[in-house]
Amino acid sequence: MKKIGNIFLALSAILLVVSCSHAVGYEPGELEKDNNYGVYFPEQEAPLVIEREPSEPTEVYYKVKRTNALDPIIVPVEIVASEEGIFDIEPIAFLAGEDETEFKVTFDKAQVGVEYKCEIKVTDPQYVALYSAKTTGLQIKVTRAGWKLVEGGQATWRDDIIGSLYSMSSENYNGTPEIKVDLYERLDIPGYYRAKVYTPTFMKAFIGQEVDYGTNAWTYVDARDPEKVFIPMQTTGLTLQQGDGEISIASYVSDNFSLDAGSNQYGKLVDGIITFPPSSIMVGLSKNKGSYYYGNTSGLTRILLPGVTVPDFTVNLSKGEPKDGVVKIGVDIVADAAAVKYAVFAGAMDSGTASLTAQEIAENQSFDGVMYSSGNIDVTADSTGMYTLVACIYDSKNVMRDYKYISFGYIAAGDDKPVILTVGLESTNEYAGKGINTDNAFKFYAYGEGIESIKYGLFRASKVENLDLDDLLNRRGLAFAESQINAVNDGQYSTMVQGLNGDSEYILVLNAYNGYVSKTFTVKAKTTGKYDPAKETYSYEDFLDKTKQPTIKDLMNTKWKYYALDLMDNSNSSLTRKYIGEVTLEPNTEYSSSELSVMNVNGLSGIKFEEGGAAFGMYMPNTSTFKDYNGTFAVFLNQQYNKGKYKGRDVLM
Repeated sequence: MKKIGNIFLALSAILLVVSCSHAVGYEPGELEKDNNYGVYFPEQEAPLVIEREPSEPTEVYYKVKRTNALDPIIVPVEIVASEEGIFDIEPIAFLAGEDETEFKVTFDKAQVGVEYKCEIKVTDPQYVALYSAKTTGLQIKVTRAGWKLVEGGQATWRDDIIGSLYSMSSENYNGTPEIKVDLYERLDIPGYYRAKVYTPTFMKAFIGQEVDYGTNAWTYVDARDPEKVFIPMQTTGLTLQQGDGEISIASYVSDNFSLDAGSNQYGKLVDGIITFPPSSIMVGLSKNKGSYYYGNTSGLTRILLPGVTVPDFTVNLSKGEPKDGVVKIGVDIVADAAAVKYAVFAGAMDSGTASLTAQEIAENQSFDGVMYSSGNIDVTADSTGMYTLVACIYDSKNVMRDYKYISFGYIAAGDDKPVILTVGLESTNEYAGKGINTDNAFKFYAYGEGIESIKYGLFRASKVENLDLDDLLNRRGLAFAESQINAVNDGQYSTMVQGLNGDSEYILVLNAYNGYVSKTFTVKAKTTGKYDPAKETYSYEDFLDKTKQPTIKDLMNTKWKYYALDLMDNSNSSLTRKYIGEVTLEPNTEYSSSELSVMNVNGLSGIKFEEGGAAFGMYMPNTSTFKDYNGTFAVFLNQQYNKGKYKGRDVLM
């Protein structure tokens, strides 16, 4: 079983501290009995909180251990039950030399729908160690209850509980996973629900791996009172780190904790949707009994009962650049919004100001216009400057459900707001002592005034000479971080661009935006030294004209010689391609789609060295760009190749 790596506990916790007082005297305790048997109850595999369907067996087995296994014994036990005659406890008997046994608890007379409690204790000092930390008793709860599957399909559980306790540095991590679950309701208690939530399906949504970290325990929600919905204290069955133990959860309400809690910590059930206030669900670990951490910190835990869907009032706003005294604001109504009412204000707003403004204009109905479908708003103003459009989003009943805002620069007709920026590429040997020189690097610098964003890319000039450079930036450009933008505006941004090929011309393409308009800059420069073809990423057309590319049938009916760079071979300093073997291609049915045909590479069963040179790149129909080993096609290579040492720019010929 694989465990999650790089998981960290959330820092916020409620520590339940027991205060101490000074004793006024000392009285020695009772002495341990000589040769006591040291009987104790280990951690149980069987549950202590038992819930059984009326038709299920009414028995459960528990383990008992002892430290002194010399004699055969029958352990005397004390039994305290909430109702007499419900529980039958099998004698706890050890054979000579036996240090572990088990006993049976039955509850045949338990009535359906009634909770019963039973405490089993061993107190005789001849059988238990008085001063041991081991557990010498069990507390059991039993309920026999019938459940029915709630009709209407599956419920949807969105979880902000486990993600509030554990996080993971992975692109597959999702702190608020959402899954579909079968929801059951107690036959004798309407509004009391259970579902299998913390399962491998949950882990797949949480960390991207469908792994079993738990016991698939039931998760219960008490929604008998729609105004006071809560999660009873219970285990999730999950253990994400062995040292932490099992995770338990409970709403922070008086039903679970001894406190005078107000009703503001309860969840609510409205129109088939259960929600909980932020930080109202506590999370505990079995290693830290009595301590709890805040869960649901963002208030995103939500349960959609079967058949319930949440209206989507998503509206996206976008801005164009000023032209002839007009700025076009795009309004994209994604789903269920019936109307978007808007007003324009002078000045840029932050989120807090925009929220207050939206409430004010909604209350006063002081709008400049309304949109009932997606389209553009043509904004004009009296003078050049920054403005903000605030949009209130309404449903079909004319109830405001959300708001959006966008700030933009406006240029009045006849005015100008030019982009003030200087960019360049400079050849330098300033860092030649570190192997960074004019053969393989440029210094990239930029400085200007009032720049808000920059997107840039450095390309081989010969590769992009016939391309739309703005479109190229949209597809492959990199954005400046805020700190880099600040350096540009302070007049002191520069960096070394490394890993370039020798004797090659490059073009820097950069688009800068000043809040009003954008401008694209281009700068060319050429490296010194010697060109090395092994450093290039090739496109298919570098070796065969596009009109002569083979069909899928041609690819499948040809045996190809496979070459690769051995990056583990220290003697291969020039990174010369070497012959790996003969391969064939076949379509990959799992990953191929109407937009992309993916081919498997078969036949890399042996390694044979033979110097090899240029060839053409891996063919992927419907896309002309050859990818490195770390690029798109490499994941489809067979496992033996993936586990080998040959990586880099692989080619066929």
